[in-house]
Formats: sequence, C-alpha cells, structure tokens
Amino acid sequence: MKHSKPNLNKNITVEELNSWYWYKKDFTEFCRLHKLKTTGKKLELQKRIECFLKTGNAPLDNKNHESKSKNII
Repeated sequence: MKHSKPNLNKNITVEELNSWYWYKKDFTEFCRLHKLKTTGKKLELQKRIECFLKTGNAPLDNKNHESKSKNII
C-alpha cells in the first residue's frame, strides 16, 4: 500500500522529506514561511530545511568570508 505524500511543513520528519520528490518551489515556499534564506540551488534549500527540521533553527552560513585582497609586500 502506498502512502500519500505528506505536506511540507515543520512537522515533517527528515526521513519523509528525503523520501519524496519536491519541487524547488516547494522548498522556497517553506523557507519563506519559516524565515529561512530562500536563495540557492534546490539541494542547498533541502539541506537548509533538513537543518531546520533537526534543530528548529535556521542554519548558520558556513561560507568563509575571507578577504580576497592580495597581500602587498
């Protein structure tokens, strides 16, 4: 017996999230609703949502913001 696709909301489990096909639009709407960053590729949005579901918080931005200027000697 097949189960029906659950609604994408904050009560969904990570396992359910990863068991179904979602459109990027679904992820973007979820992120917007829960005040998460909405930019990025579909996989980035999915990982952001997974973190939110596990912790209840928005993930921290892991990108390194080092200066790209060259040291002049």
